[in-house]
Amino acid sequence: MNPYLLEILERDCVRSLPPFDQALYTFVTEVEEEIAAQCETKQEFLQKLVQHSPHTLAAEQFDLTFEQVMMRMKKIEIDIDEQINQKLQRLKWEEKTPVKRHPGAATAQYFLLTV
Repeated sequence: MNPYLLEILERDCVRSLPPFDQALYTFVTEVEEEIAAQCETKQEFLQKLVQHSPHTLAAEQFDLTFEQVMMRMKKIEIDIDEQINQKLQRLKWEEKTPVKRHPGAATAQYFLLTV
């Protein structure tokens, strides 16, 4: 599956979350992305995740316990995955390339994606 398409679907699902869940999920994922941007290897990323736990920072930011953040994030991620899977099942590509092409026209194909 196209990673760009999955990113679009994920953003759409995040926007559909309740405001608190949306803020929590966005906070945690942005901290994870900041940490990832500083790392060159997977091992370095995992070490920094332990040192600068996004879930611990979220617990402080949102006045929750670490366990509450972990449970809430798990629920949010399950919800997002279910929504994405439902959208992928309804996904439909329709070719919209004109049947008649003008001489010298580009050979591009056009598709319409409906979700």
